[in-house]
Amino acid sequence: MNNSEKSERHALIICDLQQDAIGTLSHEDRTALFTALIPLLDMARMLKWLVVFSGIQFQSGYESVNPDHKLFGALARLNSKMGDGAVHWFMAGWPGSKICVDVEESDRVVWRRQHVPHELAEIIKVEGVTHAVVAGSSCAVQLATQLLIDENVKVSVARECVGDADALRLEALLCHLLPTYSNVVTVAEIISDSCGSMSQFLERAGHESRDALVKLVTGVQNESAPSTDESIVLHCSDCRRRGHGSRFIQVSLF
Repeated sequence: MNNSEKSERHALIICDLQQDAIGTLSHEDRTALFTALIPLLDMARMLKWLVVFSGIQFQSGYESVNPDHKLFGALARLNSKMGDGAVHWFMAGWPGSKICVDVEESDRVVWRRQHVPHELAEIIKVEGVTHAVVAGSSCAVQLATQLLIDENVKVSVARECVGDADALRLEALLCHLLPTYSNVVTVAEIISDSCGSMSQFLERAGHESRDALVKLVTGVQNESAPSTDESIVLHCSDCRRRGHGSRFIQVSLF
């Protein structure tokens, strides 16, 4: 069977969504990131996509970490002096290493103990994934997209679902680096393309996803924030009479 005959298998891959990885994000940026992930996760589970959470997690004492490792060696050296109680970033059993959103029984969690997520590439091959949407912590998203294209996976990155504490670095990543390896698109575009249209998704989506999409469209994350001329939600109603009204409404919904 050649590649053109392979059945399509979609996956949503969320990278390093752990407190120790995104703890430097501002409250506003964290709120925006989690808000954007709500409908994306809802859509993936609705369409029976494979949902994979990829993260980094070390064992007690940073077992097997070379003290001279450029990135993680400092943690191993400091831990050898102060112990797990004081130095436990990304360590199993400590809150900072846990996934920050609810993981369902059907989801897959893939842990690594090194910078590059080779384990993620392995599960993608085993599951026969052909298309992937990637979200999460910026550096991990970059690594995942680079790995996935070498596995002949078509990759998209959800623009609103990439977190970085440095706004300029994030903009450079989204505008210049990630497009080299993937299609960088909005959550609304991903949902519309995957579900046929935004209206079809909204017919099946829960209230939480609907609310999150309104916040994404209006740019209002704070429930008490006043509306401005740039953040107005418009409503439409289809009377189902003959004509082009239904088509106009479908086009208008993203």
